[in-house]
Amino acid sequence: MPNPAREFTTVMIELPTAARVDMIVFDMMGRPVQRVLTNENLLAGEQQIRIDTDFLAAGNYFVMLRAEGASLVQKLIVGE
Repeated sequence: MPNPAREFTTVMIELPTAARVDMIVFDMMGRPVQRVLTNENLLAGEQQIRIDTDFLAAGNYFVMLRAEGASLVQKLIVGE
């Protein structure tokens, strides 16, 4: 994924089994600023998820992925 992102970024994930997935972008204060996926049923295997960042102010964010009780957080930098 391009990091820093400008207009968009693509997150690649691999799911061992089909799962319901949430993906949320948070600002540095922990406030949700974009819900990318909400309880989305994704198939097993590699997935590419596009996050539009063109409306976000330049700065640092966190992307949280939740699937089947597990979660992962990754830093996202949005450039000017």
